Amino acid sequence: MKAISSLFAKVVSVAVIFVAACSASGNLLQNPGFQYAGDGTTNASASAQYWNTWGETSRENWGSQDGDGWLASIHGWSGTNFGGWYQDVPATAGTWYILSGWFSADATYTYSSLELKLEFLNASYQIITTHVTLVSGVGTG
Repeated sequence: MKAISSLFAKVVSVAVIFVAACSASGNLLQNPGFQYAGDGTTNASASAQYWNTWGETSRENWGSQDGDGWLASIHGWSGTNFGGWYQDVPATAGTWYILSGWFSADATYTYSSLELKLEFLNASYQIITTHVTLVSGVGTG
């Protein structure tokens, strides 16, 4: 079985600093703090190593929560108003998984939905089940 950890948001501008899918063995995500660019360096780059994106997203250096200088941003100032970051991670049936993140936004920021989502897929990448948690209190406008 495979699991996709996915962060989904219909937003104007939000910063996602740390996302973790954890089990008893520790963090299952690679590059969970977005420290490494798509090329594996810590250089400036919109992409992050091991992460896939959709919509209006980029890796930014303006507000890291964990001190490495990088965060994942979901924004909409160039038009799409939605986006997300995700990784495919192997999962085991019957195991508990925890998905968490740190979020920040300008005080006047508004959005229609901000959520953390964990999707469990079968070997054919078909969704078996989905767990969604709404994120509240982030830049409530």
